[in-house]
Amino acid sequence: MLDGLAIGTAFNQSTERGIVISVAIACEEFPHELGDFAVLLKSGMTTKQAVFFNFLSAVFCYFGKSYIYDVIHVVGYDVVIVSHII
Repeated sequence: MLDGLAIGTAFNQSTERGIVISVAIACEEFPHELGDFAVLLKSGMTTKQAVFFNFLSAVFCYFGKSYIYDVIHVVGYDVVIVSHII
C-alpha cells in the first residue's frame, strides 16, 4: 500500500516524477514478487494459488494510489504534507 501512496503522490506532483517513481518501484518489486512466489510454492501451494495470493497482495498498491488521489483531490490536503508522511 505504501508503494501506491508514493506513486499517487508522485503523479500528483508531476507526470515525470510519477513515471520515475513507478519505474523505480517496479524494478524493486519484480524480484520481491518472484521471491514471494517461490516461498508460496515451497510452502505447498499450487501454482494457481500462489499466483492468486501474490496478485492479491500486489493489488493493495492500487488502493494506496487511489487513497492519495482521494485525499488530495476530494479533501484538499497539500501534496507537501502527504509526501512527508511517506
